Amino acid sequence: MGVERVLWMSVMAFVMAATIIDLPVADAASRGLSVQLRTSEAKNAPVAGEVKLYSQSYALIIGIDAYTNGWPRLSNAVKDAELVAVALRNKGFDVTLKTNLKSTEFKSVFEEFFVIKGKNPEARLFVWFAGHGHTIDGEGYLVPADAPRADADETYFKLRSLPLRTFGTYARQANAKHVFNVFDSCFAGTVFNAQRSLPPAAITRATVQPVRQFLTSGDADQVVSDDGRFRRLFLRALKGGERVDANADGYVTGSEMGMFLTDRLTNLTKAKQTPRYGKLNDDQYDRGDFVFKLASVSPVPITGRTLSSAPTQSVDREALFWQSIKNSRSPADFGDYLEKFPNGIFTSLAQRRLTALSSETRLKANGIPEQEGKPTEQAQRKLFETLLTEGDKAMRQHQKTASVNKFKRALTLYPNDRKAQERLNQAKKLVDLCGKIAGDWNHDWGFGVGDVTLSVNGKAYSRFWLGNNSGQWKCVDGKSGKFVIGWSSDNIETVQMLANGNEFKGVNNLGVSVHGTRRGSPEAEAKLEEENSFLNEDYY
Repeated sequence: MGVERVLWMSVMAFVMAATIIDLPVADAASRGLSVQLRTSEAKNAPVAGEVKLYSQSYALIIGIDAYTNGWPRLSNAVKDAELVAVALRNKGFDVTLKTNLKSTEFKSVFEEFFVIKGKNPEARLFVWFAGHGHTIDGEGYLVPADAPRADADETYFKLRSLPLRTFGTYARQANAKHVFNVFDSCFAGTVFNAQRSLPPAAITRATVQPVRQFLTSGDADQVVSDDGRFRRLFLRALKGGERVDANADGYVTGSEMGMFLTDRLTNLTKAKQTPRYGKLNDDQYDRGDFVFKLASVSPVPITGRTLSSAPTQSVDREALFWQSIKNSRSPADFGDYLEKFPNGIFTSLAQRRLTALSSETRLKANGIPEQEGKPTEQAQRKLFETLLTEGDKAMRQHQKTASVNKFKRALTLYPNDRKAQERLNQAKKLVDLCGKIAGDWNHDWGFGVGDVTLSVNGKAYSRFWLGNNSGQWKCVDGKSGKFVIGWSSDNIETVQMLANGNEFKGVNNLGVSVHGTRRGSPEAEAKLEEENSFLNEDYY
């Protein structure tokens, strides 16, 4: 047995003497993966057809043996990484091998992999790290070759090592559908929930949803042996040499791999080493499952089947529709898909494609100049700030829908911008006072029927006297209800809105004002115009 490693986390990777190697890959056509989709999770459920799950497959393999600043040198991290890299290349992955990385490039290697290789929403990403890891106060760290031991210099250890929380942020930055991170180490997990339940019995539409999965070779504070056992079990499972395919459907999912390695390694080590697997603590990335294909699977074409069940026919239509639009550059096509299949197999992917294409269309419509097909940073930033300004204005006027849309569009340009996300969260909490009030209403100047718009702008127009009136209001989105307004000559007393049985109280604290077109006599309008200069504003 080689030197034992006490690891917080190891993400399997190739280790080869401080080098970075891009291994040759299989032909481009083999980098993707098509899977047979079942009509349900029931074992032996009919095959609904074959869908393209991934168009590209990328792997980042990192291994570190040559520790130089107090951590014990390892014997098999590089070897394990090299063997994993070869196996993944044979599976059609575009493999990047990085070895004995120092802190100067350690963090950037991960970030660049997730951002650059993960830009394709239809790709899958696999990460393997073998090396030391450490836990401080429940927070795990990946350790580069030159990081000092934490007990010798905790400050510089934290500066040079990579926190698991930061790693989780990198994983979220990827647009790729599925990401599977394998760590040949033990650690205190802070970004994923450990699972112990059985995986689904078959691959269904739930499998293709976005996911960020994690698998470690040990639990917190355990000693993980540096003898290659975890790697051997992983590769045997990947090649079909172990009974990891729990449902015998010809595929190995991330959940199946986690369940197999947990049970097998726990048994072999008499519970001294207990792997953990789970999904990211994020409701946007905990629904799907990473998929490997075993060599024994034979494809079933979408056409030529005789299955007659209604669910199967529905999946057939959806798969055919998706095949016809998946390479489209029109936002409308993906909007049509979401309308026809709101709970479809490719819903999350369609939403992301729609967002991206809508952003491109908006940039072009606003005259944003492009360089090599991409907007300039200056123009994009200008549009981003404009959207924030417009969103702020809509929020001050209590226009919930408009403000939410502005901030969402801003986030399509800079998805990780904190101020835009905070504004979006605030806008979602607004009570949407939308639409126009139409009907008979009276006030001191004796106007007749008119259109009135409710808005919130922090002002109370004391001379715009309505008395106590009631009427009907209708929102732009079709919702309607009754309104009751009590007005004073100095301040708003009460504004009560009822919509679809929901009563919004205390709205008067927001400073609701009533604006309207004036349809009275010319004399009355002139008097109102003279006494209330605010009516010169454009209220619509």
